[in-house]
Amino acid sequence: MVLQRSAFESLPLGSIKPEGWLRNQLRIQADGLTGHLEEHWPDVGPDNGWIGGQGESWERGPYYLDGLLPLAYLLEDQRLIAKANKWVEWTLASQREDGQFGPARIETVNRDVDRRQDWWHTMIMLKVLMQHEEATGDERIVPFLTRFFDYVRLHIIEQPLRGWAEARGSEMLLCILWLHGRTGQEALLELADIIAEQTTSWSEIFHDFPYWRKIEKWDWTTHVVNVAMGLKLPAIRYLLHGDPKERDSVHRGIDSLMTYHGQAHGMFSGDEWLSGTHPSQGVELCAVVEYMYTLEQLTRILGEGKFGDILERVAFNALPAAISPDCEPRTSTISRSIRSSATQLPETGATARRPICSVWSRTSAAVPPICTKAGPSLSLICG
Repeated sequence: MVLQRSAFESLPLGSIKPEGWLRNQLRIQADGLTGHLEEHWPDVGPDNGWIGGQGESWERGPYYLDGLLPLAYLLEDQRLIAKANKWVEWTLASQREDGQFGPARIETVNRDVDRRQDWWHTMIMLKVLMQHEEATGDERIVPFLTRFFDYVRLHIIEQPLRGWAEARGSEMLLCILWLHGRTGQEALLELADIIAEQTTSWSEIFHDFPYWRKIEKWDWTTHVVNVAMGLKLPAIRYLLHGDPKERDSVHRGIDSLMTYHGQAHGMFSGDEWLSGTHPSQGVELCAVVEYMYTLEQLTRILGEGKFGDILERVAFNALPAAISPDCEPRTSTISRSIRSSATQLPETGATARRPICSVWSRTSAAVPPICTKAGPSLSLICG
């Protein structure tokens, strides 16, 4: 297989240093909840399974690290670097002889997860490890990932992507291609083909978009975070095979989403699934930051300024409307609509007159929110 060349290559984490206003925003995060989350939320505290504890061991720890680690290195904050390294070191030490890594068991409140085996939470940690390698040059990462993908190759047919992993397989594909760029192993491209085939058929969905109206019930392909992540899959498939239809799927998908579910801030609605164009409809903050990451990848792979323009619009409109200026703990709904300046707080019925930092849990509306995942370092615990 001949891999297509992407239009651009990403600069390693830390190549560009934040200054001025941007650095100040990152400092606010570091001094706020992002830098102190484990003090407020036990799920990512000392008992988390990703640092050897007996507590939550699915996606929350890796998601937190996905923002904490780049924040630490962008600010060159030794306290945060040490905090992030604790998780990285445990993860590296957790790899078994067969190549698998991570907690031996899955503990989560999410009832959609098969606790016997799941690929999704490891996909998030793959991204963390890629960022760690780029920031530090850690020579352990490439052999570690090579062993892991040897394990995936042996088990992916009998244990295929399911649930969240099936909808979000593009995240594993990004790591496979990242590793291929460092090792040149042809077997990685063969594995990428398998993962692409097992991932939800986003290319077909976006090429002939079927969701013209507000969705009223749960579906994996209308869950707004899945949609935001899935938009990068056609571009990755284009890298694998060069089919121009994949490029078309990206454009047709974005155009359709904005036609049938678009909002003035640049995002498509989703609370929690695609919700139409009425301005009262909100959008998950998780979807905002994942769409931003997708747009970064679309710009890198396809090289079109259109995606950068959309990214800028979302970053300066949808994103700040969903985060409190001081990144301090607040309780709120997960989504933010563009119409109302007041967000009703669950359980209390009180209203807040400022943009609210938001997080979602399937068991409680009053979970500590996380102003902590995507570019440059905002991090969320997403579901």
